[in-house]
Amino acid sequence: MYHAVADQPLGPFEPVGPLVSLGNAWKNTPPGSTDRRGNTHGGMFEAGGTWYQVYHRHTADGRQACATPLTRAPHGGFEHAEYTSRGLDTSDLDAFRAWPASIACHLVGPRGLPGRSRRPSIVLREDLRGTEDESGRHTLQVVSDTHRGGTIGFKYLDFGPEQAPHTLVVEIDARNTGRIQVYVDAPHTGTPIATVAVPESAVGAGWRTIEAETTPVAGSHALFMVFEPDRGQLGDLSLFAVRRREDDAK
Repeated sequence: MYHAVADQPLGPFEPVGPLVSLGNAWKNTPPGSTDRRGNTHGGMFEAGGTWYQVYHRHTADGRQACATPLTRAPHGGFEHAEYTSRGLDTSDLDAFRAWPASIACHLVGPRGLPGRSRRPSIVLREDLRGTEDESGRHTLQVVSDTHRGGTIGFKYLDFGPEQAPHTLVVEIDARNTGRIQVYVDAPHTGTPIATVAVPESAVGAGWRTIEAETTPVAGSHALFMVFEPDRGQLGDLSLFAVRRREDDAK
């Protein structure tokens, strides 16, 4: 979504750059776009003194509504907003609550590019917990196509000021055994904080929650999950959550 500015309603207009780009493609984030690219069909509104860009992104089953706060720029328009998982939030997301996996803003395949095959994707599944559509069917957005080396990421989560270990919880409908390697700040090269092991007992058992202990973490970070199925794909991921250790002890 690109924009231009002018001193008069009829121009002349000066192009000043993107408002938002799918997968941060126009921010030149290595190794390039980190999500599907395509049209955005956006709009803008102002509330409480903050301007927001609303638009959509492309999923495996259609389009998903997105939003991002905008920051004024010296040229009179707005800065290029980073493509994140925060939506309308102007601050980082609270790590200590459950989040749907479908807010992942980083969906990259084993070869490192979103356009390659076998990359994670957001799909619709029939589920009573989901949203009812015009046909009366309830559907839930989940992350699927979790092949080896595929990565999803969430920007940004606030773990609070205290450096402490926590419990990471994921809900998965497992197809195969394997692992989810969890990093902060960057996939593969970032700091590893947890390994979620998917056991044989979870395979074919429907939605199951699996827990893993994290290393101490504090502050705001991007969170990345790298899938390592023993064969095929690991399964569908519906949500994840972080719990404080003191909450586990209660």
